[in-house]
Amino acid sequence: MSSKTEVGSQEPPLMDGNVFEYLMCLNQKAEGAIELLRRLARYPALNTESFLIYEAYFREYLADLNLRVIYAIEESEEGVMLQASRMRAA
Repeated sequence: MSSKTEVGSQEPPLMDGNVFEYLMCLNQKAEGAIELLRRLARYPALNTESFLIYEAYFREYLADLNLRVIYAIEESEEGVMLQASRMRAA
């Protein structure tokens, strides 16, 4: 299922109500992955600057992903509100 509507579609881009649950689940699993990365970093062969940088990138990408999902929710809600406003005005 695509989160975008087709060009010219009359329907607002409404997101599934489960999106927050999915995002929470993703973040919980990512927290577990970050903890495993920290454990791996205890090994001398992996306790290197490049490994720590990759761990930081992982956390940064996760934060960016969270923001993108939140922005998409906001855009979806704005679309629904705009359509409701147009329907009331008509």
